[in-house]
Parts: sequence; C-alpha cells; structure tokens
Amino acid sequence: MTDPGDAGGAGSATGPSRQLGRLTGRLTVEGRVRVVALSGELDFDSAPLLRSLFQEALDIDGARVVLDASRLTFCDSTGLNALVVARRAATERGSVVSVAAPTPAMARVLAMSGVDTVIAVHPTRAEAVEQAREVG
Repeated sequence: MTDPGDAGGAGSATGPSRQLGRLTGRLTVEGRVRVVALSGELDFDSAPLLRSLFQEALDIDGARVVLDASRLTFCDSTGLNALVVARRAATERGSVVSVAAPTPAMARVLAMSGVDTVIAVHPTRAEAVEQAREVG
C-alpha cells in the first residue's frame, strides 16, 4: 500500500477482488485517492460489500473516494442508500466521495433519486480521479 499522505498517486496498490452475491468489488489505492470499482448488481444482498469497501477506503481522514460504476449493471434503493451513507461518513471525516463512469441506467437512477445533486458524478474514471487529486 502506498503512503497515505501521497496525494500525487505515484504508486498504487490494488486489493483482491471480493464478491458478494452478484456484485464484485475491488479497492485500488493511489495516495489519498481510493477507487472502489464495482461490477454486477448492487442490491439488498450485495450492499454490505459496498459498505465494507467504503469503510476500508476511508481508513484515513481526508481520503478521496471514487466509485467506478462503469460495470455496475443494476442498483436498487438499498445500493443508493449505501452510497449516500458512505458519503455522509466520508464528509464527517473530511473526505469526499464521487461517482465515475456510470452506465446510462445507473446515471438515470442517480438523477431520478437526486443522489447526483449531493455526490459529484464524472463521465470517466480518469476525470474523477484527476478531480479527486485536485480537491485533495
């Protein structure tokens, strides 16, 4: 794992893939930017995986967490709630959460629920990571 104070992201560490139900997740650490990449379906059964990954991503105050949603095929209200709760926990620690590259279906869910008004949504992972570095 890289030095938590390294905001430049010169090195990176990738944790193992984890799976719960029809959701696979992986945490990548690049300095103060943590990328939580999800693949599959985020629902009642799999939301604990998102919560676990976010808890790990927020292991230091001021961490910048990007949720890579480019391979997320489904998200129900439980998944949205887990995302909003993670954002609240991040804010309390001086951290920031954003969403990167949502599929059209996921972007629609974020917009219809209003979550995109409280969590920044970026069209690409690269843009989200770059913005997170600039904020930090």
